[in-house]
Amino acid sequence: MILDSKLLVAPVIEEDADEITLSLPSEAIWYRFRDGKIFKDGDTMNVNMSTVPVFVRYGSIIPEFVEIGGSAYETLVKPIRLYVFLDSNESAEGDLYLDDGTTYNFEKNSEYMHRIFKAEGGKLKSLVGCPDDWKKSWGVCDPNLPTARQSPIDIIIKDVPRTDAGVLPLQFQGVECDTQVRNIGATLSATPKDPRVCNASFTTLSGTKYKFYEAHVHWHKYYNHRGTEHRVDGQAEAVEVQLIHFNAKFPSIDEAFRDANVGNIAVVAIRYTVAPTAENATEAPDFDKFITIGYEKLKYMDLSLDGLVDVGKLNPYNLIGNALPRTNLPMFQYNGSLTVPSCDSITSWYIVQQTVMLSQSQVQQLRFIQHVDQNTYEQHTLGFELDDNIRPLAPLNGREVVAWPDIIAPNVSSDSAPSQSASSGPLLTTGAIIGISVAAGVLIIGVTVLITSLVCVKTGRKGYEGINASS
Repeated sequence: MILDSKLLVAPVIEEDADEITLSLPSEAIWYRFRDGKIFKDGDTMNVNMSTVPVFVRYGSIIPEFVEIGGSAYETLVKPIRLYVFLDSNESAEGDLYLDDGTTYNFEKNSEYMHRIFKAEGGKLKSLVGCPDDWKKSWGVCDPNLPTARQSPIDIIIKDVPRTDAGVLPLQFQGVECDTQVRNIGATLSATPKDPRVCNASFTTLSGTKYKFYEAHVHWHKYYNHRGTEHRVDGQAEAVEVQLIHFNAKFPSIDEAFRDANVGNIAVVAIRYTVAPTAENATEAPDFDKFITIGYEKLKYMDLSLDGLVDVGKLNPYNLIGNALPRTNLPMFQYNGSLTVPSCDSITSWYIVQQTVMLSQSQVQQLRFIQHVDQNTYEQHTLGFELDDNIRPLAPLNGREVVAWPDIIAPNVSSDSAPSQSASSGPLLTTGAIIGISVAAGVLIIGVTVLITSLVCVKTGRKGYEGINASS
């Protein structure tokens, strides 16, 4: 029984059978799906009552959820593994389609993700998916639509009014929570070990409370002037940490996304610059919890439970640094989106105006973070360092950015670079081949694809081309 051009099922139709003779199209080589063993027409195969023989035509790429969740939404945020079955030319092709699994937005708003994968010449790549192409799969991700409210942006100080009212200033309820950090292949992600008992939050002047959900880090592999997603007067810095929150009136961040109103999600962004000398670094000692505790483990991507590294107590707002105030903290504020699909424009951004100093050694440790697992790293002599996980700038499209209480002159980065306008094209995007093993001619590559994330092409230093995953 051929399911499509790639898959074939050989059903067991005889009672008490313990062996079947396979009838397979003779023009192709067929791999058994689970172990990659090659079969041809007329071969026999041992079976039992729990056996469902599934075969894959050579030259195919098959995606599979590693784990099935309790609902469509829960499943969509599970990792996806790609099984690559090479043909005689060591090439293969396949595709992946995802939508939200519950609505008809795929039809009404073209909100879906479709990726075509090709393996050829020792490289695996996605033919669609870099940030400029997000609009092809997620209509709302097109930053150039007249009504688009996308992120990140370049904050032009001369255009920013000062405000005395509204949502600013923020009042932080910083508490130390037991925290776990994980290398997810696209960034380092820090989450409370038990979100139910972590009460880290902030409240706006109007009384809206936001609960802390996750922190993740952005950086550039080489340059201290390209590591932040947000820019001020065209100037980027070395590192940006984004503290993701959701409106506390919702029981979970999932519910906040489903409600889909502006302000349901809030992000506090902290930009870091490299200190000019070792004497005045660092202003953010808690940042070390990302890169010191369990660093040898965090250096490699690991989506299993074993990949979670306990870093002890962490107050997420201490990442703001010890040189800046916790009350009346000067900020920029605007409304935009998360910087990964599905790009829902329901996010209130709070950008800490002043930068925080890190040491060059702290930034360098980030640059050794790998976007593959340890086995892959040890089996190959390739450069798998995570390049940069930065979305290109989006135009304001008439949105207002406000500052409170005053505008602080931006710091000067430790190395200079020309500014990047929203139309000047993307920087390199992050890559993540998260697991490679070869057995019986089958190249198995696991790729993390989240409904709020992206699969994308990037060119690796050498060898394979990576597939991106942003968190």
